Formats: sequence, C-alpha cells, structure tokens
Amino acid sequence: MRTKPYTLDGRAQSLTHWAREFNISYHTLRTRMESGMRLEEALTMERQGTGYRIPGSYGIMAAWRQWIMAPRIT
Repeated sequence: MRTKPYTLDGRAQSLTHWAREFNISYHTLRTRMESGMRLEEALTMERQGTGYRIPGSYGIMAAWRQWIMAPRIT
C-alpha cells in the first residue's frame, strides 16, 4: 500500500518525509493533521512545551505546575 502524498508549495511527499524535513516527529505531525490542521500550519507550529500525562489528562508542564500549586524551579 502506498502512502498518501501531502502537497505543500507544489511538492508532494509523505508525512514521514515532511516530518524529517521540518525536524519534527512523525507522530506529532500525524496528530496535528488528524486534529484538522492544514499541512503548512502543522509543520510550522511552535512547540507548545513539555507534555505530561496523568490518567484522563494531557497538558504542558506549566499548567500542571499550576494545577498542583508547585513552585517553578529555575
């Protein structure tokens, strides 16, 4: 089975190739695309921070620190 090509600026490549070219993980790119982002937006979006996982939740460390009222360590 051939992978679906995604086109940007007249160039068509797989998500794997786009992820490598823009130095982001394939999983991150695929997740952004599945959430409805356009390819250009998914490739150029700034990193949102370090993620964390707790059962039933996902967010960035700063939000989690606030949630548990932990001080910021510098």
